[in-house]
Amino acid sequence: MDIQEVICQIANIDDTVAFYEAMGFKVSKQAASASVEIGTSKLTFISGPDAYTYHIAFNIPRNAFPDAKEWLQQFVELIAEGGEDEVYFERIDAYSVYFYDPAGNIMELIARRQEVEDAEYETFSSDTILAIGEVGFVMPHIEQALHVMEDFHIPVRAGSTPSTIMITFYGENGCYIITAPAGRKWLFSSLVATPSPITIHTSYGTIMYPTNLAKNHRET
Repeated sequence: MDIQEVICQIANIDDTVAFYEAMGFKVSKQAASASVEIGTSKLTFISGPDAYTYHIAFNIPRNAFPDAKEWLQQFVELIAEGGEDEVYFERIDAYSVYFYDPAGNIMELIARRQEVEDAEYETFSSDTILAIGEVGFVMPHIEQALHVMEDFHIPVRAGSTPSTIMITFYGENGCYIITAPAGRKWLFSSLVATPSPITIHTSYGTIMYPTNLAKNHRET
């Protein structure tokens, strides 16, 4: 699966855009929105009156984690949990580090050692980041989110089963939509999963909340 674009609604768009620009990301600005190029993906922020928050992860090359962590620390304080500011996920053989952006989103850099290849680079920068690799999808009732994934025929990550009490990863090839029960705490964060307006353009179609107009455009 490819995550082509994620569209979020935030309150403090100016500070958030300035943050990503300072990190070296290419940003396209419109009257009430801005799009950040994240490798082959796009992260678009729409200005709104309410301060919604999201969980989004960026994929990085599997050999780049130490350099990515050092690079990130130039711009923001890393989030620590249990005295550690990074985590290794043994089940999926991946390393992650977490941070907040100015909008309060819980952001992540993740190096997937089984699903993503090495990359050649001289110095790690925003240009080394590959794509959006994860995005949280939260609806008022978890069963609604699971049904949306089923309607779009998005597969559950290998070795997993859909859950109404835990997070579930839907997707493949290192790109996933995470369904989460409302109120569930995000890892390395004090934030809990909250239903928030979101549009996710993927190779399986465009998924939106809140709306009843989302359609599966994937050709079969």
